[in-house]
Amino acid sequence: MKAKVLIVDDEPSSLDFLEAFLGDQFAFLYAGDGAAALAAVASGNPDLILMDVEMPNGMNGYQACRAIKDNASTQHIPVIFISGHTEAEDRLKAYDSGGDDYVSKPFNVKELKHKIALALASREQRDELAEKARKAASVAMMSLREAADSGVVLNFLSDIIRQTDLAEVAATTLRTLQRFRIEGAVQLRDGRSRLSRNSAGACSPVEDAVLAEMAGDARIVDLGKRSAFNYQRATIIIYDMPLHDPEPYGRLKDTVVKMAEALDVHMRALETVATAIERGDALAELLKQRIALAREIGAGFKARHDGNERALTQLAAAAETAAASGALPETQALALRAAARDARAQAQTAGQQDAHLESRLQPLLADVDESLLKAPRRETEAQAASTRHHSVELF
Repeated sequence: MKAKVLIVDDEPSSLDFLEAFLGDQFAFLYAGDGAAALAAVASGNPDLILMDVEMPNGMNGYQACRAIKDNASTQHIPVIFISGHTEAEDRLKAYDSGGDDYVSKPFNVKELKHKIALALASREQRDELAEKARKAASVAMMSLREAADSGVVLNFLSDIIRQTDLAEVAATTLRTLQRFRIEGAVQLRDGRSRLSRNSAGACSPVEDAVLAEMAGDARIVDLGKRSAFNYQRATIIIYDMPLHDPEPYGRLKDTVVKMAEALDVHMRALETVATAIERGDALAELLKQRIALAREIGAGFKARHDGNERALTQLAAAAETAAASGALPETQALALRAAARDARAQAQTAGQQDAHLESRLQPLLADVDESLLKAPRRETEAQAASTRHHSVELF
């Protein structure tokens, strides 16, 4: 497409001359004075202006050029002055008014074509630089917005890691969403129960059921203006996503999915703490039983010891009696043998009591060992499953 050139000159012969030599390369617009030039610039949006200096009706070329350059919407249009004035002062006036170049009459057509080409190339370069600057500014603003979003998410993380009450965690999540000027709902699940909240309070039974069903859906589910962000232990749903604006729409999705993952990790941590507390309570009870049994065993050992001691004492007394008599009549021999039998019987009874107490102790010790080994294995399996299903990084 040909570049549009506005010729501003009150002499018709100049218009004819310029069109004759340049018409095959450009499309021309015309204006006979300064005011008409401003109107043509506003309506025709030319790519370049060839401006005469001396013009009628109170506005010369310098004044018209200054008006064009003072207007932010037209200041990018290059202006080349064409004038019969050849003094240095005239050129200085042209540059002072914002002109891009100056050609004296009578002009050389080749020189004019060259200057026009340079002016158009310079404008194209300026337009490219302006576009790059605009894109750079856009990227910079986007980076600033993303940094601000990250700051909000970091504050969110800092808040929830100190919270163990699910209602408090849900309230913090909803407040954070409101900082992004969006409304939604959140559901937290701990394997035993679930809590569903929106900005009005508890979710309706229908919304609670929908949020629960989404636990097994894809990570992000789009439902028209609504989007749901799902993890095993947490779901966030946004009611009104900015579908009309792709840049904040994408940025918001990235932010909310990070929040949902953070909630899932936090819920997992709370579960681990609760399991550890329960396991500690169970172990404490087992230890109490073990202590009680140990006391019972100690009492049993003492009773056996006392029985043995009595039996031996009796045997010793019988032997002493036999020795003192100097002989062992039949009755004494019988008494000694009876005492020995009694001692053996008591020793056997004590051994049986030991065996009985040990048979009671062993299952209890096995229960303690199994409790200590089972819980870490379950926790390891849960962590492995979490690693398989939740590999998205927060940042």
